[in-house]
Amino acid sequence: MKSDELREKSSVTGEYEGVDWTHIRFGGVTEGRPVPGDEPGRACEPKAICLDCETTGIDPYEDEILTLSIVDWAGETLYDGCFKPARRTEWPGAERVNGISPESVAQCPPISRDLEEIQGIVDSADEVIG
Repeated sequence: MKSDELREKSSVTGEYEGVDWTHIRFGGVTEGRPVPGDEPGRACEPKAICLDCETTGIDPYEDEILTLSIVDWAGETLYDGCFKPARRTEWPGAERVNGISPESVAQCPPISRDLEEIQGIVDSADEVIG
């Protein structure tokens, strides 16, 4: 099936007709060809992850991550962490926006403790949304 055929919906059910969903990939269709590495008859799952974080500000050189959550395309939580900044001791502007005070993260570990795990999750994804 050609990808442009996906745009044609059934006028009765509103569903796409004749679509072999085992060959649908995130971001497109494989034009009916099997995806390398996939088992025959098994639906392909996208390898997309979504990141959400709160920081001490918006300066990428000076500010630090306070919280980080990573979920996969199915909504499963892959990572969820809270961190004590290594350099910053206060962030009043960001605190007004995100509600995270220095006291609320004082007992959290530094992000450096989990960098290898976080990097592994990001490296395993085909697409990162954040």
